[in-house]
Amino acid sequence: MRLGRSFPRPTLLRIEQATAGNPFFALEIARSLPEAVDPGSPFLPVPEDLAQLVQTRVAGLPAPTRKALLAAAAVPSPTVDLVAGAVERTRSQALVALERAANAGIVRLDRFAVRFSHPLFVAAVYACASPADRRRLHARLAQLTGELEERARHLALAAETPDEAIAAVLAEAAEHARRRGAPDTAASLADQARLLTPPDQTEHALRRTIQAAEYQFHGGRLRQARQVLEAVLEQAPVGSLRTQTLRLLGEILFHQSSFREATGLFEEALELAGNDCEVRAMIEMHLAFAANAAGDVAGAGVHARRALELAEPLGAEGGLAEALAVSVMVDYMLGRGLDEAKIERALELEDPDRQVTAEIRPSLIAGFLMLYEGRLARSVGILGRLRERILERGQESDLPFLLSTLAWAQCWQGSLQAAAARCEESLECAERVGGAPLRCWSLGFSAVAAAYAGERDRATARAEECRELAGRVGLHIGIGVGERVKQRLHGDGGRPAHPRRTVGIREVLPACHQGSSRRHHHRRLERDRISAYRDVRQHQ
Repeated sequence: MRLGRSFPRPTLLRIEQATAGNPFFALEIARSLPEAVDPGSPFLPVPEDLAQLVQTRVAGLPAPTRKALLAAAAVPSPTVDLVAGAVERTRSQALVALERAANAGIVRLDRFAVRFSHPLFVAAVYACASPADRRRLHARLAQLTGELEERARHLALAAETPDEAIAAVLAEAAEHARRRGAPDTAASLADQARLLTPPDQTEHALRRTIQAAEYQFHGGRLRQARQVLEAVLEQAPVGSLRTQTLRLLGEILFHQSSFREATGLFEEALELAGNDCEVRAMIEMHLAFAANAAGDVAGAGVHARRALELAEPLGAEGGLAEALAVSVMVDYMLGRGLDEAKIERALELEDPDRQVTAEIRPSLIAGFLMLYEGRLARSVGILGRLRERILERGQESDLPFLLSTLAWAQCWQGSLQAAAARCEESLECAERVGGAPLRCWSLGFSAVAAAYAGERDRATARAEECRELAGRVGLHIGIGVGERVKQRLHGDGGRPAHPRRTVGIREVLPACHQGSSRRHHHRRLERDRISAYRDVRQHQ
């Protein structure tokens, strides 16, 4: 955008919708956006010159028409009947008022629907109204709609003072938005719930603040979520609130800055978790992943075993699917073979709506295992479906890790163009989200993809950056991948490799991740690698 900043995917989509694809207006709106865009606010900022133009046109219309336009602007899908109900007039009276707006070129009437001539007119019309008029309108609209999120939004915009009843409706609507795949909207609703929580309800306010940060995190707004949680810790919460804050902050640091710092937070949270088996199981799973990423597979095994012991009595709602998958993965890394029955059980129990990070999702772990086993079609299928689901749900924080894994599988499959596309998508997403560990994953497997395609310079540059970044964030696997790609491309012992040398997947895994179970499948892996190599040569 030539603005020196990046925006989360949902914000970019809102800009496109608000400007109807007009690049000039898109740049003007993007330039005027604050650092933290509130996804729940009715509108994005409008360029000042356009706002003045529309306000001049609206000001010249009769009062009933201005009132009808405001009602139409305040709802996502206005109709003549809805406008009539909002302004408390008959349908024919509302129609007359709207026809005058249509004659002025501000709206179009399409049978029962009211459509603004340009999306930016909506925001400009809304900006013309006084705050008191907007509040009265939203209070009326809250009575007319039965949809939970829409009603909660109108209640919030109508409120003048904190109200626990409204805050509770907003918190319920936030979780509803999260479950339908709108984490940004969920974060905004949860934050509005916090703002409308009465001052004497401190625990409710903190809980809603933490929930808003969790929604922000999964929506790709890592920096904002981290700032919110660090502010919560300064308020010295105790008990489950502190444990939850530390656990979530650890998950964010996993993605944003440092595995070492994240591990410290998880260990502190584990000490405070007490007898909460569900929370303890989740933390143990994260510690298993951290240990594995640091090269301590034996340590990962201890945490994975504890997680499964804690989750088994709780069932699917307590994280059993994730604990099963993590257990299978770590056992495989320890050379104990693939427990087919256990990973299939994890997939059957997996809840796609459960809010967990990508690295412990049963689908992603199953995709990894199928890759290691050489069942490439199934690996790509599982990971591809997971990508579509995550894209639909706006879970930006999960994308770089998943896309890197999918690109890895596609490389091995010989689908080099698809792998290259996933690598670029992963790097772009890591840039938007702003996480060093995420960029490290993306760089490492982008180096693998480039090496597979024989792009020696690109592979070398990305492997070197991955290795350097991995050292800073404490990602052992990233160091190993970077070093091995460079060694294989440039030769061992100072001897240069063949300039058209390609890299096999087994050649880039650190030694600690090539256990006896991998050697047990050596023949199958070699057969698939040879097949991929032939595809590479044809591509070249």
